[in-house]
Amino acid sequence: MRVRTTRLLGVLAIGGVMLSSTACLPGLDGVTGGGEKTAACNAMTQEISSVSTRATQNLSNPTAMAQIYSDAATKVRAEGQKAGGDVQEAAGQVADDLEELAQLLRDLDSGNIRVPDTSKLTTSGARLQQACAS
Repeated sequence: MRVRTTRLLGVLAIGGVMLSSTACLPGLDGVTGGGEKTAACNAMTQEISSVSTRATQNLSNPTAMAQIYSDAATKVRAEGQKAGGDVQEAAGQVADDLEELAQLLRDLDSGNIRVPDTSKLTTSGARLQQACAS
């Protein structure tokens, strides 16, 4: 039962990241601003879109999945700081949402089962897209 629950919650969390990366990807073709902003937005997009692939490889290991989300949050936050302004603020929210998913997966190991709210990540991903495109 526990492995099934882990896989189900893992799939839900991965789905949220995929939705977020889908929200981010299309708008980055029109990234405006300085080179640092463009580079940061591109790096964040790569990171967010790679999370689902890496996490899928660890469906039966919630601790490893949690680390993937946590590492992605750290990278997104750092890239957001490089860009500054609205991008930094939006990246911070995406990072917070990724950390929340990581914590949910850590809690799963303790038997505390919660369903992830992936809509927050989708919303923050769309906000990051807008910040990168402006």
